[in-house]
Amino acid sequence: MTASIIRQKQQAQPFKPFDLLLPGAKRVRVPHPDYLFVSPSGRFAEVWDVDDNITTLDVRLILGVEEKRGTRRAAK
Repeated sequence: MTASIIRQKQQAQPFKPFDLLLPGAKRVRVPHPDYLFVSPSGRFAEVWDVDDNITTLDVRLILGVEEKRGTRRAAK
């Protein structure tokens, strides 16, 4: 993964929440663009959650990004 791809997702208009995919089937949710910071060098990413907990990630270990798919309601 590259920092530029993460920044593109962060700056997308309109923003869509996404998960950063990590080894071991772990995920880190990015619910809003303000909850993500990518270091100037692009080496690290920090993600806050709604409870102000922070996760620091080595960008080289991020396997991918995935948007949450919208849910469709069944027609009655």
